[in-house]
Amino acid sequence: MNADKNKNGLEIIFTEDHYHAHSLESNGKIVKSFFKELTTNIYNSSFDYTKEYYTIMKGTKRVNNREKIPLVLVERNLYSIVASAICQQSKVHLSELRFNKKKYPSLLKNRSVDFWCMYKQKDTKHSKPVNFYIELKRCRYDLNKTKVEPSQVLLNFINDLNNQLKNIIDVSNKRTIYDDIYLGLVVVPALYNADKDQNNSNDTLHNILSGVMNNHGVDNYLISTWHLPTDDMFRLEKKQCRFVSILGFPISVPRE
Repeated sequence: MNADKNKNGLEIIFTEDHYHAHSLESNGKIVKSFFKELTTNIYNSSFDYTKEYYTIMKGTKRVNNREKIPLVLVERNLYSIVASAICQQSKVHLSELRFNKKKYPSLLKNRSVDFWCMYKQKDTKHSKPVNFYIELKRCRYDLNKTKVEPSQVLLNFINDLNNQLKNIIDVSNKRTIYDDIYLGLVVVPALYNADKDQNNSNDTLHNILSGVMNNHGVDNYLISTWHLPTDDMFRLEKKQCRFVSILGFPISVPRE
């Protein structure tokens, strides 16, 4: 586990206790670099959104409305932030890349992947580009819960992501000549009601996600956590947000 502070002074903690680069063959370092850069860009974009929003809305009746922050709202509201974060890493990217069952007979129905991009490490002269296929989910965690345990919704999301990634692998591995990496992302804002008792340990979510992954036989994943500068920076209804974690679990399919 290591903590970084970026250009905005945001405190971001990267956890790789359960990350095994060797299981991804030659792409282990690339996945780690991509995930770290992507999640940092997501947090920076969200922070910049907040600053700009309040600059524009200053002096209006809606200046205290904090319900339009993409990281706190539903999954689809995250797409614009994630797309802009990917664009900072690669100019070659698409959203909702579709796979038609007429072209891929093995599919039971038309499918799509949330994001695809070609990525090349900037600081490595001889590295080859890789294809990233990214599926995105979002699930809130309630810090007011008396027991530190995963919710059934989170468990279902992880199962769905696993199934989606497997389906994509079956049909996408001939898109380019480069290796393919399939990356599932779950964005988890940790929310609480200040009027109720709450779990305030910073590693609460890490412990929950570790248990979730191990229970599902997935022991290779990365976690990035942004601890918000102030607890009242983001709000959703009556709840406040203490931190946001992004869980990423990758599958690498090298070219033969």
